[in-house]
Amino acid sequence: MPETGNENASHAEAVAHYIARGNEPFWAVEASDLGLVLKTPDQPNGTALPAKRQPTLHGMRWAGEADGHRYSLGIIDGDCSDGMSDRHYRLKATWIYDETTQQGCAEQLD
Repeated sequence: MPETGNENASHAEAVAHYIARGNEPFWAVEASDLGLVLKTPDQPNGTALPAKRQPTLHGMRWAGEADGHRYSLGIIDGDCSDGMSDRHYRLKATWIYDETTQQGCAEQLD
């Protein structure tokens, strides 16, 4: 995982750990206090992206920049369905990578 300014924290000490997912095209982003991991069909093992978590009025947001690309993941409360299964989530996600915005669902992991 990349350094995010909290190099002494272990994964077990992370306050929040989420996964956000979207379809067409498929994407998944794991988010914790240690940064983000972006997973796509081309990169199923994921790409670590440095990011800082920031509270927002209705949820939280991770934002960062690497290799000239800006990105952010926002997670807010709200009913969400992934559109491809009968699964329902309690959180909505917005993934922004450069000028591309994608909507999806999220859940908190243990």
